[in-house]
Amino acid sequence: MRLRDIAAKLLDIAFPAMDSLPRKSLTDELLSGNHSPLPAIHDDILNSINGQAVYAYRDEHIRAAIKSLKYDGNTDVAQWFADRSEDTITQIIGGSQQKLLIVPIPVSFSRHLERGYNQSALIAEAIARRFSDDIDYDELCVTRTAFTQSQTKARTRSERAKNIIGAFEVKEPHRVVDRDILIVDDVITTGSTIREAARVLRAAGARSVGCFALAH
Repeated sequence: MRLRDIAAKLLDIAFPAMDSLPRKSLTDELLSGNHSPLPAIHDDILNSINGQAVYAYRDEHIRAAIKSLKYDGNTDVAQWFADRSEDTITQIIGGSQQKLLIVPIPVSFSRHLERGYNQSALIAEAIARRFSDDIDYDELCVTRTAFTQSQTKARTRSERAKNIIGAFEVKEPHRVVDRDILIVDDVITTGSTIREAARVLRAAGARSVGCFALAH
């Protein structure tokens, strides 16, 4: 595991469940423009999965906002991030020879039931609305077929990779055949989740697969 990954994990251990007041305060500061977040570093992990990310997950305001989206029902965060991802998405669109198909990483049924939504789908949908002329959106293109423990509970890169194997399926391959796909997730850590989703998309006939996340 790289030093930066270890540092990010230690931050999560140090602040595993910021209570609602500090998390809300940090998120409000970010959304109101009173904090300039750290940019993501394009490293070997992102290169290996043809990935792009906007912000650094080690930034406590970014971390708080993403957790607020996932755990506090603060769905406005998705649109805020989508609005500030314009340059990155424009760059990705420019590299495609056809209209992109944007696909969110699915969550398990129980997680969806618990939260009432899939945070990655909210992000993907917000991006698709903003770039409706250049992007098709398909929330159900990739489905989760197996229950796995949360990737945040897997401690090492190898554990994350093993944990997610066989978790996804493309039920209707004709929807992805010869398409350029952009997978959307909230956070990329080791890239294991993205790799597995990309694998099943390529096996189903996708022409190319890239990925985008809010933070890394």
